Amino acid sequence: ISLENCTIDKLPETQGMWEGVQVWGQAGQPQDYQNQGALYMNNASIKNAIVAVDLWKPWQYDQTGGILSAYNSSFINNAKGLRIEEYQNHDPMTGFPMDYKAYLRNCTFEINHDFIGTETFYEHVKLVHVQGVRFDGCKFKLENPNNHVVSWAKGILAFDANFSLDSYDAYGNLIGQSEVNGFFMGIHAVHDFDAVTKPFTVFNTDFMGNDCGIFARQVGFPTVVNSNFGIGRSGSDCAMGIYSEGINNFTIEQNSFFKTDQCPQNNYGVVIKDSNSRGTQINNNNFTNLYCGNLAIGNNRWGDFGGLLYRCNTNTSNNIDFYVLKENDNLTAIWMYQGIPLLPAKNKFSQGAYNFYNGGDRRVLYYYQRGAAGEEPVIYNSAVSVYYTDSVGECTLNYDSQVNSKTALLLSAPQKRQRETDYHTALNTYNNVKTLYERLTDGGSTNGIITDIQTAMPWQMW
Repeated sequence: ISLENCTIDKLPETQGMWEGVQVWGQAGQPQDYQNQGALYMNNASIKNAIVAVDLWKPWQYDQTGGILSAYNSSFINNAKGLRIEEYQNHDPMTGFPMDYKAYLRNCTFEINHDFIGTETFYEHVKLVHVQGVRFDGCKFKLENPNNHVVSWAKGILAFDANFSLDSYDAYGNLIGQSEVNGFFMGIHAVHDFDAVTKPFTVFNTDFMGNDCGIFARQVGFPTVVNSNFGIGRSGSDCAMGIYSEGINNFTIEQNSFFKTDQCPQNNYGVVIKDSNSRGTQINNNNFTNLYCGNLAIGNNRWGDFGGLLYRCNTNTSNNIDFYVLKENDNLTAIWMYQGIPLLPAKNKFSQGAYNFYNGGDRRVLYYYQRGAAGEEPVIYNSAVSVYYTDSVGECTLNYDSQVNSKTALLLSAPQKRQRETDYHTALNTYNNVKTLYERLTDGGSTNGIITDIQTAMPWQMW
């Protein structure tokens, strides 16, 4: 199906919402145009549907796998904009897993004051056990949280689904600002029982006026980079930028967290609960005008050898910059070493605020660089021991702030040289094996072999 320069809507005389577009597939087949239904949208709009685009035959789990390519299109006042149920694409030759073919570029999902509401709105997008769904330069909006919209409405609901949000495309071209605005949870990503956990990535995205920008529980390796979180919406009791629970590896880097005018008194930048991991970092973020910039709950350490580390973050005008909260009788702690003598933590603190409150079961040893402006914690409790060091620590980035989610992690100069050495070593090995192979197949002389065959006598055959 191709929808271009058009709008699909219910009939004017119809009171309720219509079914929407269904794209049926075949669950056991590869995702190509011979085996799967496909929908192409360009400058198209789907309005007032129960499910605007359903990439399966509803409730027929052997008919999943429908393909979607949507450009410059909109999904307006639908009870659900997009639903993708479980399907694993695979290479037909090798059987290796491949990404789901669902790509949306410069698309808008919106609920506004014209929402009919004969069906209840829960979320714009629902993803179940799929891999590789991409939203580039897309906007998710909830502008009318009325009686036909649940109070826990979400932009994206993902059950062990791998997906990405970015303002840029795969070639580094700016498509449009990626936005998620006005929800109880902008993104709700959770582990679904015995399914395989999958990571998701968010780059260069604005989360404005949400009670929780990103809520993630027991999923695999989320990455959130270079995004803005304007925390809180009218009528909420508690708000936060990111909440992560039971996730033992993540990247939260180069983001800005600040409260909106509607933000409730209880507001937090990043909340980490029970990461229980050796090496997790909150790195190079800005926390401004919040009740608490960073809140750690439960066990966020790995013995004495690792755990949650706060490094190179900038705090401004917060009430509390870092808070370790003991919630129950279970072990509560972050990594003991927030910085070390050779590598100070390099966080900057709010003036006149509680810089570090450790309510956990293990002491925190905090190392700052002596003489570095704003890096010495001034107000902290007795469970924090503060030490200075004259070592000059550098704030390093895992991702280049000027690029997008499709680019590789940054490598240091020594790492680059090592990769070059490894490449040339592998190339030499390959050439040696290739030469040996050629010698074994034809003695190094293809022409000689051809001549031998052409001049061979019958008695020389075997």
